[in-house]
Amino acid sequence: MALPSLDRALLGHLWFLTLAVLSVVLFRYRIINIDCAIYSFELVTSGEFMVPHNRWGTVLPQLLPWGLLHAGASLKTILIGYSLSFTLIHYLCWLFVRYVAKSPWIARAFVLYQAVAWNATFFWPVSEAFQAVIYGLVLMGWIYGARDRALPYYLLPIALLVLLPLFTHPLAFVFMVMLGAFITWDWIFRERKRLIQVGLAL
Repeated sequence: MALPSLDRALLGHLWFLTLAVLSVVLFRYRIINIDCAIYSFELVTSGEFMVPHNRWGTVLPQLLPWGLLHAGASLKTILIGYSLSFTLIHYLCWLFVRYVAKSPWIARAFVLYQAVAWNATFFWPVSEAFQAVIYGLVLMGWIYGARDRALPYYLLPIALLVLLPLFTHPLAFVFMVMLGAFITWDWIFRERKRLIQVGLAL
C-alpha cells in the first residue's frame, strides 16, 4: 500500500532532523578532519571566507560559522555551526525542491542520493563535488516541477542554478552535461510520444 504524500514528506523532514542531530553530536569527526580542518583554521584565524581555486560555492556553508565568529561565539560553537551548516543548506535545498518547485519525486531522489552517499560524505561534508550534485538536483527539481511558472520566473532560477554547481567544483560540468542530456532526451521522448499519439488519432 502506497504511503500518503504527507508521510513521504515527513520522512524527508525526519531524515534531515536525524542528520542535524548527528552533525551536532559528531561535529569533531566532521570538522576537525581533512579539508574541513583547513577551512575552519583559515576562517577562525583570518575572519574571512576561504575560497580555494575560485570555488565560490564553498562560501555558502561558511556563512553560519563566519556569523558566529563575528558574533563572538566560542570555538566549539563555531565548529558546531560549521558542521550543522552543511545539513541546513541541504535541508533548505530539499525544502525548495519539495515545496517551491513542487517536485516530490526529485525530492525523494534528493534524499535517496544523500542516503547512498552518506558513508562517503557525512564525515567529509566539505566535498565540493557532492555539494555540486546537490545543487544540480535542485536545478532538476525546478525544471520538472515549475513548468507552469511564467517564462521569466521559470528561466531566471535555471540560469542561477546552472552557475551555482559550476562555481562549486569544476567536475560539476560533467554532471551538468549528463543532466542536460537526460532532460533533453526525456523531452524528445515525450514529444515523440505525443507525435505518435497525434498520428494515430489522425
